Amino acid sequence: KKGLQADSDIARTSARLASTEAAAQRSRLEPARTQIRAPFAGIIEDTHAEVGDYVQIGEPCATVIDLDPMMLVGRLSETNVQAMVVGNAATGTLGNGEELVGEIAFVGRQSDADTRTYQLEIAVPNPDYSIRSGLTAQIRVPVGEVQAHLVSPALFALDTAGNIGIRTVSDDNIVVWNNIQVVDDNPDGAWVTGLPDIARIITVGQELVVPGEEVEPVFEEAPSLPAALPTAPDSSGNSKARDQPELKPEAEADSASAA
Repeated sequence: KKGLQADSDIARTSARLASTEAAAQRSRLEPARTQIRAPFAGIIEDTHAEVGDYVQIGEPCATVIDLDPMMLVGRLSETNVQAMVVGNAATGTLGNGEELVGEIAFVGRQSDADTRTYQLEIAVPNPDYSIRSGLTAQIRVPVGEVQAHLVSPALFALDTAGNIGIRTVSDDNIVVWNNIQVVDDNPDGAWVTGLPDIARIITVGQELVVPGEEVEPVFEEAPSLPAALPTAPDSSGNSKARDQPELKPEAEADSASAA
């Protein structure tokens, strides 16, 4: 206050005081830093240092993994990526048959330079960490609902243009050619679209008839199929069909054989 000390000396002294106080604060915090904490909850997969080891700043001491949620990662072609919507439901099937249910968490915007595919990530809840990382899974994402019939691939045929189709019998017993499209398949058969809601499919003798030909169908019993089945012709000679088949996956194809 009396001007006996230069302002620069006062500034240097204040800086030394602040530095000393900071060093004292660091000394008080150092003991707490001997306890290592992970930035997220998880499990220790590997340890790189033991108790008592000296580690440098930035040197890894343990590997911690977080498996909840588990991410199913796959690749999508450019024909399917437009149908993917973040938040939509998806399922994954592991090699042992276990099914995982989750939702789309990420759809890539940039394609891979080599495969021209887009990355897809499905988030699956895994609170007990029972799903291990690195397992192979088949990802299935429903993109719509269609009316379909479950038929045997043995009923498929090709027309002169090379189109896949199935021969059916109309209500007036005329052979009809139906172009079909396979939308899914499983060990029980193939799900196809393109058939009428109730289809009288020719299961025996389809290679002996041509579209437009009149036939005398003989219906076969198929009690194992849950779909609507036509009954045998009544006294008037007309065949009757039961209820309409339901939507996939419950729908099954009616079956008939042409003599």
